[in-house]
Amino acid sequence: MTTDRDAGPHDVTEGAPELPTPIRPAVPAWFWSTVVVVTSLGCAAGWALSGGSPLLWGLVPYTIIGNSLAMIPYDWYLPAFVQQHGALTGIVIATAATVLVEYWNMDVLARLLSREGTAAFRGHTVTARFLAWYRKAPWWTLVVAGFAPVIPFYPCRFLATLARYPMWRYQAAIVVGRAVRYAVLAGAGLLLPIPPLAYFVVGALMLGVFAIKYLQHRRRPSPA
Repeated sequence: MTTDRDAGPHDVTEGAPELPTPIRPAVPAWFWSTVVVVTSLGCAAGWALSGGSPLLWGLVPYTIIGNSLAMIPYDWYLPAFVQQHGALTGIVIATAATVLVEYWNMDVLARLLSREGTAAFRGHTVTARFLAWYRKAPWWTLVVAGFAPVIPFYPCRFLATLARYPMWRYQAAIVVGRAVRYAVLAGAGLLLPIPPLAYFVVGALMLGVFAIKYLQHRRRPSPA
């Protein structure tokens, strides 16, 4: 045990609760980033070489972007996709792309939340309360958040990382929750057979609103 004289600013006081810390990833930091980038570039190359439908080749990279930590709205893409390529194809491809990008998401968060600079966030009372609530039903929390459009999913990534939730269980919940959500979106595209261009306009408007809100947040003065 350290004395008051020996204790440093990052030493843990005896009896203090241990901060939740994720398991460090076993793969190098560049691995999943490279996989995601190469996959997206491969889709772009496939479209350029084949001259096929941009909707077909764009589903994977756009799903990756929409499910990344960037939180860009992407729900409009699948209803447009099913107009030309079918619901089952869209659901399978979008779900697989989501599983891929979630490996990258969780890898980034594990490295980020292992740093000493995140100790205040990990030790915050709000974080502890949400983490305790999450641990009561982790799998169903992920499934419901993955399906329900009104529930933001990105906080669940933080909670799963801090709770050291097994990756295979996390990805199983992703497959179930997102597949159901994508099935609903695909069904909406079949029930509303409007031209894909109309969905593109909707998507552009969603991206515009997202960009405006982001810029407003950046320009908002920080509290003194």
